[in-house]
Amino acid sequence: QNPSLTATELAEKIRKKQLSCEEVMKAYIERSKAVHPYINAATDERYEDALKDAKNIDKFLASNVKSEEDIARDTSLLGVPFTCKEAIGVKGMKQNSGLVKHKDRVAEEDGAAPALYRKAGAIPVTVTDVPELCMWWEASNHVNGLTKNPYDNTRTTGGSS
Repeated sequence: QNPSLTATELAEKIRKKQLSCEEVMKAYIERSKAVHPYINAATDERYEDALKDAKNIDKFLASNVKSEEDIARDTSLLGVPFTCKEAIGVKGMKQNSGLVKHKDRVAEEDGAAPALYRKAGAIPVTVTDVPELCMWWEASNHVNGLTKNPYDNTRTTGGSS
């Protein structure tokens, strides 16, 4: 509903059932699909699984098995969609670091950051493009091509980290 919510504000609204996790996820997926043809940022997606995860969170919240306080303490990012650069690794998603040699590589496990996000209840949606080996000044490689700046296609998106 409000595109400028922080992750913690969004998690609170989901936890308090002011927003449905499924509806939030649908909005994120819809936006990702809408902008991808213009900016070429996502290298892999898990839209169906992310929607299933969101529906399960809504069911969990409806069950009232845990108090809102316990949920906030144990899973502070419950239901928050996230994406990360594909070089980090999200289990089951592409992880080639922009190298043609590794174009078919899939992460066997979550990297440290995605693992912590998931533990906090966040839901991975996509992984995004990186410069080859994360070493260049803009996100371009021979596997996925050039990622464009969403605010100004004549400017670079920047590189990695």
